[in-house]
Amino acid sequence: LDPRISAAAICCILNTHAGQVRDAAFGTGWDGWVDLCNQVPRLAATASMGLVLGAAAPSCVTVVHAIDDPPFPIAGARAVVREAEAVYEALGAGGHAHLVEVSGGHGLHAQMRDAAASALARSFGLPAPGAEAPVWLLESAYAVTHDVARADAPLAQTHVRNPARLSGEALSASIDTNSVIVGIARARAARLRHDREPSLAELTALFGPSVAPGGVRGVVTNHVVLAEGSGQRLTLDVAAGVTIDAVFLLPKEWTDETPGVLIAIDERGKAGALASTGVASARARGWAVLAADLRGTGESAAGEFELATAAWLLDRDLLASRVDDVLALVQWLSERYSTGQQINARHIAVWGSEAFGLVALLAAVLDERIAGAASGPFAESLEELLAASPAITPMAFPFGALETFDLADLARLGRPRPLRVVGPRADGAAVVGGLLDALEASR
Repeated sequence: LDPRISAAAICCILNTHAGQVRDAAFGTGWDGWVDLCNQVPRLAATASMGLVLGAAAPSCVTVVHAIDDPPFPIAGARAVVREAEAVYEALGAGGHAHLVEVSGGHGLHAQMRDAAASALARSFGLPAPGAEAPVWLLESAYAVTHDVARADAPLAQTHVRNPARLSGEALSASIDTNSVIVGIARARAARLRHDREPSLAELTALFGPSVAPGGVRGVVTNHVVLAEGSGQRLTLDVAAGVTIDAVFLLPKEWTDETPGVLIAIDERGKAGALASTGVASARARGWAVLAADLRGTGESAAGEFELATAAWLLDRDLLASRVDDVLALVQWLSERYSTGQQINARHIAVWGSEAFGLVALLAAVLDERIAGAASGPFAESLEELLAASPAITPMAFPFGALETFDLADLARLGRPRPLRVVGPRADGAAVVGGLLDALEASR
């Protein structure tokens, strides 16, 4: 970003996008997991890491990488530097991008420091600085550090401080900065509140559906008769290479007026949705129910940190991907061969509890085939989630959400259709009941 930087050394944190996603999914980080803190939104959708590194040309860049670094395997660094070297050659800066491999593990240990300092000196035509003199300040505050830590428990990084560390090297005790950060975030949210008026075009640009272009293929894998109707077990191809499981419940009694369909989504997957009071309420009113395992839930479950990290790097984050899943369900309901005889496709409602309430509202804003939606029990504003210790994981939300919209904005954009935002004290049956009351009154 700054051409005044003529030389740089990058130590022990380089991998291809595919390698980073794979290694995160395997939990091979030195502390056993990888979160969003080190990731740049949509980076993988923008450029490969080799092209990112190549963009530094003609500055001299040396990648110093350990050969025994589980979260950042040496193969990933080699692949990135190979591509960067080709970019440098094409730009007439060949020989200004290098990879230096050192023994050891993750961290800025002595061998890493020596290789990096030597590379920087060489970039300026200076001799290598030579061996480090003993410096007490460089001693770690912890007994086990990154350079020897591994993902397995016996060698995991310790959080027990070395009492002999030099005074002033680190704070005497851990300081919780969450409350300070939350205060800054709340102040910014209050300023955003007065200037924010999102349009449908803005939301479409952020979350525009990416549903399988050839339609949604659904396969009924089981069909059983239940005391209160019938049920189908489904597998649905909702996007290229993405298949989710679902259960479709149909009512027992059939009349000339075909029933509406409630799509119920829950962070616990279809099992959580089907066990909810909201679904019981809809079933008692004669509505059909479609409950699915959206990506990362139920039978599609995966480690949420790793799943969200992978999605975060792509042009479809985890929230957008789950919105895609709901819109694929709507498309399947609209296109299935027996829809006209069994259900009323003009009365499709979506209900999501807790963080999945946001998924329900966004899907309804983006697709007018959804007659109404309800979010709840959940927050009445995303600002309520700005807490030092939030109960709901930030993985469920997009980057910079409040800069674009809040829940009330989504309800406004859905008018005249009912998009209900219900607070945390509500019961699922009451939330669904209110939504279905509004839809049945409009028939």
